[in-house]
Amino acid sequence: MSIFDMPNYLWITFVAAILLTVFCNLVLNKWFFPAITTFIVLAIAAFLIPNFYNISYEPLLGYAAFLAIFCIIITFLLWYFTRNWRRKRKEKNLIKKLENEAVFLDKKLKNIHATNNNKKALQEDLIACSAFYFYLNAFSTSFN
Repeated sequence: MSIFDMPNYLWITFVAAILLTVFCNLVLNKWFFPAITTFIVLAIAAFLIPNFYNISYEPLLGYAAFLAIFCIIITFLLWYFTRNWRRKRKEKNLIKKLENEAVFLDKKLKNIHATNNNKKALQEDLIACSAFYFYLNAFSTSFN
C-alpha cells in the first residue's frame, strides 16, 4: 500500500494545512507556527496510521515534511504580498489609539478646569496635554 491509496488523507491534510497557514498568518500574525504544527501533527499521525493500515511510516513522514515546507512557502508569499496592508493597518490602529488618548486627555483637562483646586497640577496637565497635542499633530501629518 502506498500513500496514493489514501486520497482522503492527502487532500484533507493539504486543505487543512493551507487553511491553518492563512488563518495563522493573517489573523494571528504567527508566521512559523503553522509549519511547525503541521509537521508535528502529521509526524505523530505517520507513526499511528501504520498500526491500522498496511503502510510504512516513511512516506507519511515525508509527506509531513513536504507539507511543512509548503506551509513555509505559503507563509513567505503571504508575508511578501501583505506587507503594505499590514503596515497601513498598524498605522491606522496607532492613529485611532492616539485619537482615543487625545479625547481622554481632553476630558481630563476639562475636569481639571472645572475643579481648579490645585493650580500646580493644572499647569503640569496643561503642559502634558499641549505636548501631546503637538505630538499628535506632528505624527498625524507624517502619514499624509
